[in-house]
Amino acid sequence: MTIASSTAPTPAPFSPTCRPRSRGSIFRSSGKIPAASATHGGRRHDASSQSSYVVASWPVSPQNIPTVPSCEKRSEGGCGADPTTGVIISFRILPYSSKRLRANIHRHTLVLLQEHPMRILIVDDDVDMRRLLLGILQRWGYDVVPASDGAEAWDILQNQSISFVITDWIMPNLDGLKLCRRIREGRLDRYIYIILLTAKNSKDELIKGMEAGADDFLIKPFNVGELKVRIRAGERIVSLEHNLEEQNRKLQEAYSRIREDLDAAVAMQRSLLPNHTLVVPGFAFEWMFAPCHFVAGDIFNVFQLDDHRVGFYILDVAGHGIPAAMLSVTLSTLLSPAVRQGSPLMHFIPTPPHYAVAMPADAVQTLNQEFQSEDGAMQYFTMIYGIIDTHTARLRLTQAGHPSPIYQSKGATARLLGTGGFPVGLWPNAEYYEEEVDLLHGDRLLFYSDGIPECTGKEGERFSVQRLMTLVDESRDRPLRDVMASIQQTIERWRGSEEFEDDITILAIEREVT
Repeated sequence: MTIASSTAPTPAPFSPTCRPRSRGSIFRSSGKIPAASATHGGRRHDASSQSSYVVASWPVSPQNIPTVPSCEKRSEGGCGADPTTGVIISFRILPYSSKRLRANIHRHTLVLLQEHPMRILIVDDDVDMRRLLLGILQRWGYDVVPASDGAEAWDILQNQSISFVITDWIMPNLDGLKLCRRIREGRLDRYIYIILLTAKNSKDELIKGMEAGADDFLIKPFNVGELKVRIRAGERIVSLEHNLEEQNRKLQEAYSRIREDLDAAVAMQRSLLPNHTLVVPGFAFEWMFAPCHFVAGDIFNVFQLDDHRVGFYILDVAGHGIPAAMLSVTLSTLLSPAVRQGSPLMHFIPTPPHYAVAMPADAVQTLNQEFQSEDGAMQYFTMIYGIIDTHTARLRLTQAGHPSPIYQSKGATARLLGTGGFPVGLWPNAEYYEEEVDLLHGDRLLFYSDGIPECTGKEGERFSVQRLMTLVDESRDRPLRDVMASIQQTIERWRGSEEFEDDITILAIEREVT
């Protein structure tokens, strides 16, 4: 047995009723029809996911065939309240006579039920035409709402959930053309399919109607069969529009949830940045942090290691977005001075306090061994890790594939420190070395991610390390905070936007002048 279902959309629910119609028609039903078919040895076959159509069947036998098809056994619950009624109604909608049914009493009966028929608004100032359309559409099982002109139709559309309109062109108050325009400009919460009824058949008039917002035309006097196929075509469009709206709604909900999660992730990641309350006598620290997405693969920190040593790092995880940010957060947790046991920043010693500060090269070497990828994912990161001894003002740092920092000694031209090194996690046998600098009063160091020199301008040219060094030299006599603000403004002007292709991070350190 072939099971068929309709693609009609589902309008607002209404109270179920029992109104059997002439043969071949579709009637409304309560949700108890499956129980009715089960009582008579039948079953529910199918239900459309895009409409309210349900298909059920049950075997016909002498004890449930009425002498005269009727629907006398009614109740407030609908036809399904009495299983016998469901069988009786099935005879009324089949394109067979009762006599033929009795001759084929063992034949399975297929019933198509529509619990929520599509609602169609018909608009025409001609009473006879309204009655004609009302009768035709109701016989086809549609829920029909009549209106005498465009103004009345517009009021109905704003108060009822109707997605299908059949309107005459020439009417008083508000004609069909103006109604089409008002619907398209009205910013309603749904798409409305419009069939324009007209006696006009010139191409210019049809173009005018389409430009006003009509979806289809029907030339008067119309053929009933043509009306039916045009309505069915419109039903498919409305169904697709409803499905699209539902998908968009779900996507918007999903986006909102993701946005909330990302906002929480941004707040968490920013909480891992250096604390502005950190005070290191004789030294100043400033920074700039601008992720290209909600969350960044860049991370940095400055922290007190012990009573006379300050540690700092800046790192850049390969890639962008959430995967890179997850690794950067993991690294930030691992490189916290609060973590003593198992931290690459500390060495275990047998005597109290049972730990000693690890030198930069040793710390980076430990990280490189811990972050070797076993699945070929090749998720690596570049970094610089340094330690400043505040008693001696000596800086020791290790560079692991990260851009070389800019060193500006007081009274000298800015230059680059370091020789490069291998990124962490890229090669298990990599060796790391330390650079040592004795900082004088007024000396400055600028650590940055590759998002700055690789930032492309409007003409496609990169900002470059050389431009950054020139900018540092030109700002020699300005306070460190002003230098950072100047760098940010210059890069944004270069880019032509406050949004960047890559994460932008700068960490600046200065030994203050006494």
